[in-house]
Amino acid sequence: MAINLDERVKNTEEVVIAGKTYAVAFNDKFEKEVANIGLVADKMISEANGITKEKAEEMSLEEQEKYVAKSFEKARDLMTGFFDKYLGNGEGNRIYHHFHDDTKSLSKIVGILYDAAHKENTKNQKQRRNKFLSNKR
Repeated sequence: MAINLDERVKNTEEVVIAGKTYAVAFNDKFEKEVANIGLVADKMISEANGITKEKAEEMSLEEQEKYVAKSFEKARDLMTGFFDKYLGNGEGNRIYHHFHDDTKSLSKIVGILYDAAHKENTKNQKQRRNKFLSNKR
């Protein structure tokens, strides 16, 4: 009898984003990249939302508007590029438009994907550790 390891080691999940189903491999590379994208995008969004009073006083209203718009644009481009890479060309903009052109929605999706990837990798690590420890006894 063959042991089917494919059934035991599953790191691909189907996820539905903006009404479309994707198969996503929650591997080390994906988890690392989704974590990095999330951190950088959240920082950009926070900077846009939290322009300091001192910095705002140094800028004209037009400069402040450009600063905020540019921060959101950079975050959006970063996340849509990530979706294009892992879900297919054009999917980042499709998802962005599906959520009414909302960068914060993209950030939430990235966070949920990170949580799912981290949970899956942590679960696999715990299973390997438990198996190793039970074999040691």
